[in-house]
Amino acid sequence: MAQSKLPYFRKVDLPESAKSVLNTCYGKWDYFMSSVPALDSLGKHIGWEYSDVIKGDFNDDQSIDYAVLVRTFDSLESHQGNLIVLFGQGNRFTTQVVYSGYYNSDNVLYLQEKGKTIEDFETRKYIELPVDAIESAIFEKTATTYYFKDGFFHEIGTGD
Repeated sequence: MAQSKLPYFRKVDLPESAKSVLNTCYGKWDYFMSSVPALDSLGKHIGWEYSDVIKGDFNDDQSIDYAVLVRTFDSLESHQGNLIVLFGQGNRFTTQVVYSGYYNSDNVLYLQEKGKTIEDFETRKYIELPVDAIESAIFEKTATTYYFKDGFFHEIGTGD
């Protein structure tokens, strides 16, 4: 009996105006196509969810912002990527590169909501997030959380 291939889907997609900004700033780009197992309410694996774009309010201005893992034209065949935030301003977006470096298909993004308490694995101190934050993780292995404060992103090791 042949095994059926499980579907891939994306819960969060970038609006066309955000894609246009990426096209203007970075030329040819693509999502990193990172995925995690999608489970139904009983825990049954029903597909794969792309987890390379999330939305939140990363600068606490009450506008929707997006964080996305992208590969640019010169890195489409490599594991080099960028974690880019698109700050929403009505129908317009401005971009900020949070991190550039090595990524692979196990890298995923998670939203960490404002007010959540996280542990800095280096200092063993707890921090209450002042804004929505971006957790960039290697699925079920290690994680780094980025939060925006005082005009730039702060980086915290939150997984080992």
